[in-house]
Amino acid sequence: MTGPDRANDDVDALFVPDGPRLVPTDRARGPWSPDALHGGPVAAAVARATERSVPADDSMRTTRLTLELLRPVGTAPMTVTGAVVRPGRRVQVVDTVVEQGGVEVAWGRAVRIRVDPDLDPHEPMNYLSRGIGNYYLPAAFGGGVELAIKDFEKAITLDANSAD
Repeated sequence: MTGPDRANDDVDALFVPDGPRLVPTDRARGPWSPDALHGGPVAAAVARATERSVPADDSMRTTRLTLELLRPVGTAPMTVTGAVVRPGRRVQVVDTVVEQGGVEVAWGRAVRIRVDPDLDPHEPMNYLSRGIGNYYLPAAFGGGVELAIKDFEKAITLDANSAD
């Protein structure tokens, strides 16, 4: 792989930040070519840029993320930029561009919706739904297995109480 410091290839990360760029490690490489990345790490970089393009405490949650791979994404350092293209109180759209050497290699689009602050705190399905979201959301982005387990336990407790 190319980049400023290939000594980073023994880290657990998919990318190593280098200023505004992300430098892929060997873990990001795809199985089809030694010169191309797998789509999963590219999607992770797009998700990261999406989350960094919006305020962390805005009560909005990403509900859909799509990725368009325009061409093979090489192993060179990349820049990933995101911007809100449709601001809104209930629904937002964030577009992301992945570039290598000034060439667009992938696009991302995220749809975000506002979480209802008035959800019934006694409804088990609210905690089940949130738990599922937290389970699949990495801890670095505010989710994680530990949070999911707490939500699942709360849903089970509420459901058991509602059967009485």
